[in-house]
Parts: sequence; structure tokens; C-alpha cells
Amino acid sequence: DGNFVKQIVDQYCADDRLDMLMLSHSDGDHINGAKKALANIENVSLMIDYGGVGSGNVLNARNTYKEKGMIYHSAYDCINNANGASDRYYLTDDFYFDILDTGNYIKNNEGPNAGNGHSVAVIFYYKNFSFFTAGDLTNSSEATLLKNEDLPEVTLYKASHHGSHGSNSQELLDTLNPKGVAISAARAGQYQ
Repeated sequence: DGNFVKQIVDQYCADDRLDMLMLSHSDGDHINGAKKALANIENVSLMIDYGGVGSGNVLNARNTYKEKGMIYHSAYDCINNANGASDRYYLTDDFYFDILDTGNYIKNNEGPNAGNGHSVAVIFYYKNFSFFTAGDLTNSSEATLLKNEDLPEVTLYKASHHGSHGSNSQELLDTLNPKGVAISAARAGQYQ
């Protein structure tokens, strides 16, 4: 919901600048509201997304903010420490995040469609609090993630793919052992 997110962004970004913009994958319910949500944002310092050649709102955001000095990295570059990217970014001394290796990210020159299995998986850390989120990551990409990463237990887990049965495998949940789970879902057709 681009209009709803815009209200929050406008409230907390009084200087019209975002430190970081992250887009998990190219499904409409994850990116279509980006243009409205960012309407009053003049500058973005860092953008990380699912990669590929990009299309629509995502390509527009990449190009518009890159022209203003934004640093852009794909998740593929992050996990491979390529093109100046890293798999860990510090926003403050106490607040940082890790891009996790799902083994399924798109190279920068590949096609624009980044479906559920290509979703960016991230753990955010703030002092003793940790938060796992992975867009609409699928069970098969979760299995590869578990092979590629030594995952810690987390404080909060955002259920992937809106709590869908094709995501959120028992093995991933057992490994992360979250203290709480959040599920993001809306009625179909309600987002803009």
C-alpha cells in the first residue's frame, strides 16, 4: 500500500532522505507501491534489491536515486562481495544487517523477473534484538539458505509469503527458533 507507507515515510523522514531502501523481489504486492511511497523522498543513500535488469518502479528508483549519488547493490553482489558490495552493512554502531545467501539471487545482467524464490533474505540486528525477513522466499530456497548459512536464533521472524504453506519450512523455523512471528497480509486488491 504505497499511500499508507508514504504516510509513515513522511512522518519519520523529515529530511526527505532514506538511509536504505530494500526491495525483496519483483512481485507487484512488494514493489507496485514504491513510487507512491517514495514520492517525497529526494535522496536514498543505499539501495539493495533482488538484482536483474529491473523494470518499472524498481528500475526508476535505481536510476533516479543513482543519479543523485545513491549506492546500489544487488543481493547477488552482496553475497559475493562483488562490485563494492558486502554481505553486512552497518547503519549505526548498534544497528546492522546481513544479506543471507539463498543460492538463488539474480545477477545484475539477467532478466527482470525475480519471483518468490529469488527474494532477498535478511537478518537485521539491533543490540540484543534480531529480525529475519525474506519476502516470499520458497521452501526450496529456504533449504538452500540453510545449507549455505549458519543461521542464528532470532527474536522476530516475519513469515515469508504472507504465511503461505509453500514457505516457512519447519526446518527453517526450528533453526531460527523465533520468540515471535509476524505475518503481513492484506485483502487482495487493497494495495496500491
